Amino acid sequence: MDGHKGTVVRLYRQADLDRVTRSPRVDWEAVRATKKGHQSLLAALPTRTG
Repeated sequence: MDGHKGTVVRLYRQADLDRVTRSPRVDWEAVRATKKGHQSLLAALPTRTG
């Protein structure tokens, strides 16, 4: 039996990921310092649905 049934994996375009890594809105040092079990600072970024 597949233990991952129902798991959702979001896929992103490389251009979108590149844009995020260049964004001045993201403090990457702080993101990388996020402790295990704590919410990532990336969660505060706006999302686009559709």
